[in-house]
Amino acid sequence: MTEGQDEQGDKDCRNKQEKIDKILEALKNAPEGLTPKEMARRTGIKHSTVKSYLRELDGKGIVERKVRGLYVVSEKGHEDIDLPNIHNMRLMAELPEDLEIEHEEREIEFPFAEMTVEIGETHHRATGTVSAEPPLPFEVGCLLGKVFGYEVERAVGYEVDHEEDVMVSSCEFNKDHFGVRLDGINSVTLRDLYEGVEEKLYQRDESIRHETRILRSLTLEDLSNLVAKGTTLSHFSKRYRNIESKVGKVHEDYQKMVEGLVRTNKLNRKILDKLDEIRDGPQEVNFSKEGEPNG
Repeated sequence: MTEGQDEQGDKDCRNKQEKIDKILEALKNAPEGLTPKEMARRTGIKHSTVKSYLRELDGKGIVERKVRGLYVVSEKGHEDIDLPNIHNMRLMAELPEDLEIEHEEREIEFPFAEMTVEIGETHHRATGTVSAEPPLPFEVGCLLGKVFGYEVERAVGYEVDHEEDVMVSSCEFNKDHFGVRLDGINSVTLRDLYEGVEEKLYQRDESIRHETRILRSLTLEDLSNLVAKGTTLSHFSKRYRNIESKVGKVHEDYQKMVEGLVRTNKLNRKILDKLDEIRDGPQEVNFSKEGEPNG
């Protein structure tokens, strides 16, 4: 396969994931179900493409076909959709001080993501990054975290404890919400310094992106527990899952602000028109004793 074919395959893979995300987003916003034709209308994706992806999603148990050709998101699908997608992740592994290692840097390209691995000779530490656009499904990002551990093992000849040695030093989750806009607002940022979490909403071309950054070190297992239910940090997971209402609230507040500005502009226009009438109307002229007008 040529380099050009590799790039085209990568592009096709990303386009497919973006289309699937749009389809699932449309279904999630229509709990009563949608036909493939209506999904094509709402998402702007070809009818034949929608039907093809629905068959694939149905086979994986993510969507279900109901009566009259309506599709809905299955219970399993809701669980999968609620998991955040990983956009960027920084990884780290401490190495024994007595281990003889040499500095090494390596870049690894996957069809869906890019990874860098660097072995530091001075500090006896391996660091790495994972980046992907569109963002990776959560479980795929965690799998690449384990790949990082294997790459470190290959480079230094030391068996890495994937549960204890491999740490996620920071992680960025992204989720796109289609059909809603924040025109007039650049972004909305929420910070939880105690938990080390930062959330941001900002407008993209066709969607609002919800970006969540975890700014403290965690093991891969801790990261999974953070997002899963039943942990001491489960409120973070709930906050992530309730982002739709947060987006809606911001959109509603913005609409109210726009309506207020429109009313204010109309009132200002009336005042300016009245001032114009006063300025252009007949004016009383006073004359001096000599018969010349004053002023």
